[in-house]
Amino acid sequence: DETSGTRAANSAPGSSIGAGVVEGTPQWDAESGGFVFSGGRNGSGNAIRLPDDINRGLTSISVDFDVWISPEQINYYMIYGIGNRAGNGAGERYLFGSGDSFHTVITPGGQSQEINIQPSGNPALARGIWKHMTYTQTGTTGVLYEDGVERTRNTSVTTTPADLGSTVHNYPCPFYTTAADADLTR
Repeated sequence: DETSGTRAANSAPGSSIGAGVVEGTPQWDAESGGFVFSGGRNGSGNAIRLPDDINRGLTSISVDFDVWISPEQINYYMIYGIGNRAGNGAGERYLFGSGDSFHTVITPGGQSQEINIQPSGNPALARGIWKHMTYTQTGTTGVLYEDGVERTRNTSVTTTPADLGSTVHNYPCPFYTTAADADLTR
């Protein structure tokens, strides 16, 4: 709920995960208290870098976002990404959420091993309005919510957040232009 500064506090009750650090020029939406993304780590804009190893030892996780997707957003984008990159720059072990095709993915070893948690019909989050996205995983059950309503459930998620190992690439998508307010809980 910040309106200025270079740190984004984690407002999740009882969470032990620290604040994110703004990389690039900070932009805050004073009305919503959300961060305005103009592109991420590899894009031409800004990002919020989350602490390293936020998934360490976790068999469950909850990632919770209020997002406003720009109507002009045309590229594929991820709303968040927790993981690592291989030497060629591709994702290696990661957990991410997307609104372009509304889903969450977790993988222990790159794209070929991705486990999708995705509603049928491959829907997109609506653009130009605030939406609430939540992903929860406990054990082998991953549940994706939109505006508090369960959209899909996958009971065969065999990769836990701890299986991702040490994570140092914990960012929003590089090509994401929007605003967000997020909570991460252990």
